[in-house]
Amino acid sequence: MKNRWFVASIVAIALAVGAEAQETKIAIDVAKRDKPVDFRADVLPFLKTNCIACHHSKDPEGQLVLENPKTILKGGDSGPVVVPGKSADSLMLLSASHQKKPMMPPRKNKVGAGDLTPQQLGLLKLWIDEGCRESLTVEYEAPHWQPVTNAWHPIYAVGIDPEGQIAACGRAGHLFLYHVPTGRLIDQPSDPKLANLVPAGQPGLADRDAILALAFSPDGELLATGGYRSIRIWKRTLPETKVNIDLGGDVKAAALSRDGAVLAVALGNSVRLLSLGKKG
Repeated sequence: MKNRWFVASIVAIALAVGAEAQETKIAIDVAKRDKPVDFRADVLPFLKTNCIACHHSKDPEGQLVLENPKTILKGGDSGPVVVPGKSADSLMLLSASHQKKPMMPPRKNKVGAGDLTPQQLGLLKLWIDEGCRESLTVEYEAPHWQPVTNAWHPIYAVGIDPEGQIAACGRAGHLFLYHVPTGRLIDQPSDPKLANLVPAGQPGLADRDAILALAFSPDGELLATGGYRSIRIWKRTLPETKVNIDLGGDVKAAALSRDGAVLAVALGNSVRLLSLGKKG
């Protein structure tokens, strides 16, 4: 009786373990597509998130590198992990969907990798069934920015504000603002985020690239500058000025001209216009 109970217990445990393993399987959701799966665009992003932290070229776990189709096809210490055209025989998909050990990623891992979703598994399955092909899309490296030499100062864009008082020009990555009536330089706006691209003590940059376009808003309060893949908006600020004027009577109403050069005041039955000088 004891032996029978022991055997029955083993069978029950085996069935329980089998049922638990069955429950841990992840469904594979294969979506309909009108174009082939592209490794770099469709597969590589979720491999980077969940797999490549352990299976990278610098120190690969089990000598398996999952960074590109060539290394995936090479396999690791356990042999090939994909069989082109046969996802049902590919250990990479079986492990990731928890159909076969070792289940990947491990439940307790140090890099915080999570299980692939059914949609991600569906993309992986399609990619394998389509032959584990290389990407057709071209990979572009991000541009490496270097400081612009001070000897390069081409002017590609100029503009004048609606009042004809301020002229703006872009010289390489620098922005210059001039007072038209006097021709003097009044400001050289810069972006603090680009301060590390110029030597200390030199004027800051308004853009990484040469300023290729600029335009004032209709009221002259905003200036837009454009460079390589960037548009910056600059807001005009004026210093606060206070002027005391004795008009010898009670002011009933007052209005300032748009350019701040003329003040109209109502005194009794008359209106006086006071010149405050042109802005700039």
